[in-house]
Amino acid sequence: MRIFLIVVSIVFCFLSSCSSSDDPVDLGDNSNGTVDESKEPEEDFLTVDVDTISFASDVKADIVIVQANTNWNIQSNASWLQLSQTSGSSGNVALVVKVSENTGLSRSADLTISSADITHKLVVMQKGSDKLCFNVGGAEFDLIRIDGGTFIMGDSETISFESATRTVQLNDYYICETEVTNQLWENVMGGLPYDTIEDFQGYMPKPLEPVSGVTWAAVVNDFIPKLKEKIGVDVLLPTEAQWEYAASGGNKSEGYTYAGSDELKDYAWQYLNSDDIKHEVKTKLPNELGLYDMSGNVEEWCSDWFESQYFDWDAYVNQVPEIEPQGPESGIYKVVRGGSYTTQEQFGIGECAVKYRSYKIPGLVDGCWGNSGHPDEPQCFFGVTTGFRLVVNAIVR
Repeated sequence: MRIFLIVVSIVFCFLSSCSSSDDPVDLGDNSNGTVDESKEPEEDFLTVDVDTISFASDVKADIVIVQANTNWNIQSNASWLQLSQTSGSSGNVALVVKVSENTGLSRSADLTISSADITHKLVVMQKGSDKLCFNVGGAEFDLIRIDGGTFIMGDSETISFESATRTVQLNDYYICETEVTNQLWENVMGGLPYDTIEDFQGYMPKPLEPVSGVTWAAVVNDFIPKLKEKIGVDVLLPTEAQWEYAASGGNKSEGYTYAGSDELKDYAWQYLNSDDIKHEVKTKLPNELGLYDMSGNVEEWCSDWFESQYFDWDAYVNQVPEIEPQGPESGIYKVVRGGSYTTQEQFGIGECAVKYRSYKIPGLVDGCWGNSGHPDEPQCFFGVTTGFRLVVNAIVR
């Protein structure tokens, strides 16, 4: 027993001497025995989970996540959108962006979110109304919104002017539901164009028939500026690409030969059913987009100069779409599309086909024999069947 106690005492003394050592406890680099909490200041940051928000035309809201490590604020001067807050402190914030109903053109706004020296641009876009409605002195007309897209312009299966196919990309735009009527032309211009044109002798115009016999310059330089003053909207003639895309049905296209069908009878006033006269608009069936008389009734001016096999060489070489093509910079003739009430269907094709390209001299007066060069060649008026419809570009910033 004595031996056991001696051993225990020796062990206890050994442990006591180890624990009472003069060596300090290692606390790293801190000689005072405390943990050093000092570190480099955190760098400012600002993150936003999206760059763009897109809304339909009705009342909608969406959430944007803003993350920052210091105070932030957001600036906007767009009265048509509301923000759940315009500033915040560090941390994650769910920012609610709400837009009001849009009864007009498509619109967009740039919002700037700032934190310290960091900024982030957030683009908010809202589609316009499906339809724009106007009334000029009792003449009502509507424009239908066409959602943009990419399509193949032209028809490689023909041997005519449209055989050069190309890929075209268009933005959203609006196009008239119908051709411009006698009533609208008269209410804008103060009269009709027929009195001074011999070819219209005996013609008794009806208000809702499409106006025709109007030169390209009369439309662009006279009618359009006066209409803009009355409705406050920038109207234009469609480009040839806009016209073909809309006539073909846009992103709802079923690939029909004519506007809305492979058969003309119920969709177009043309040679076999027109009695050689133009008819009131909206008396035939519309195409896939709700547009009337894109085939037949009167042929329609486009803004482009005509070139027989026009395409954008740079886009072709680089194999990219032509974006919003405007046509050649100059020319002799202007493009007309859609055929008229005098057009005959020929083996499933003809001027009423949505791909068919044609042209007219802008002043509508040209050599009766095709500009043969003969000194006795008389001049003829070629505009009896020529009318137009209008477009409006959709985006307003």
